[in-house]
Amino acid sequence: MPIRPEGSIFVGGQGLERKLLGSTGIEVSRMCLGTLTVGSLQMGLPPKQGADIFQAAYDAGVNFFDSAQIYGSYPHLGAFLRRVPREDVVIAAKSYDYTYEGMRKSVIQALNELGTDYIDIYLMHEQETRHTLKGHSEGFRFLLDAKEKGVIRAIGASTHACEVAEAVSEMDLIDVLHPMYNYRGLGLIDGTFDRMRAAVGRAHDTGKGIYAMKVLGGGLMIEEIAKALTWAIADPSLDSIALGIANARELEVDLKFFNGERPSEEELAASFKNKSIIVEQWCTGCGSCEAACRQGAIAVIGGKAKVDKSKCVLCGYCGRACPDWRSSPRSGSRSPTGSHSRPSSTAKASTGGVVSGSGSSAASAP
Repeated sequence: MPIRPEGSIFVGGQGLERKLLGSTGIEVSRMCLGTLTVGSLQMGLPPKQGADIFQAAYDAGVNFFDSAQIYGSYPHLGAFLRRVPREDVVIAAKSYDYTYEGMRKSVIQALNELGTDYIDIYLMHEQETRHTLKGHSEGFRFLLDAKEKGVIRAIGASTHACEVAEAVSEMDLIDVLHPMYNYRGLGLIDGTFDRMRAAVGRAHDTGKGIYAMKVLGGGLMIEEIAKALTWAIADPSLDSIALGIANARELEVDLKFFNGERPSEEELAASFKNKSIIVEQWCTGCGSCEAACRQGAIAVIGGKAKVDKSKCVLCGYCGRACPDWRSSPRSGSRSPTGSHSRPSSTAKASTGGVVSGSGSSAASAP
């Protein structure tokens, strides 16, 4: 039988359960579709192709979609929103802007590119410390004003830091927490997973909505996907879990976990393919990627960017910082080879050409 955490709402049509997102009054599917995968930082899919993936998820009962300004996925979501009743889906967006005017522009951009007159949840992206939260007060002030006007329904913060998750419990203005959350603690920039789990539990108890990111460690835990997803789904503090989807087979496998089923090993192997960061030969060693990596997973050594795969969570943010970054997609074989990680990714990433790619052995980072 499917796991039904306390407070869950069974959705009869597709069987995918929903929960209220903390005290926001917003009802979300336990599975949230993360759109980083389809945007320009990773696969770089055309908007229609991304919208097709979102449509398939929606048809299966997913109503919650997570996006951000830097993902390059607003056009994909916008194409999808033109196909469905707006009130039937929940959209989360994020920005790094911290001034009142900067945040105003970011929210307007999201509204325009999504083609909607409101955003359900708007988050400060990747907050690092209590001081970061305090220093971004003007950005939060705009979000409060926008919330009062009905332009956004809830305010949130995303983070890879235990300290921020702890602070959110004490901040009345924040309704939703989006934390880095996997049982190995991969990707955390401070503390241990036990500390993060305690902080998330406290935030949940104070009425914050919680939806987790990177429950598979950005792909580093793909070999233990069954254990990792089953564990996360059973965690009573998590209202929803964001997962990036690259294709219909991945979606089918993930939905089985959320419906309490166990995919076969054959299904798992057929659904996911290798993904890695590739340093191109023309890397100039400028260090922009190193400065952009919050995980400490990339460094310039001997005049070239080198990647520590044990730390890399495959977010693709290094590519955004690279001065020689290009948006043209690259793809590899759909057959899994070697160590599997998810999802398939094709966009360029980092200095002079660090590519977030798949199925390639040439010029791959050590």
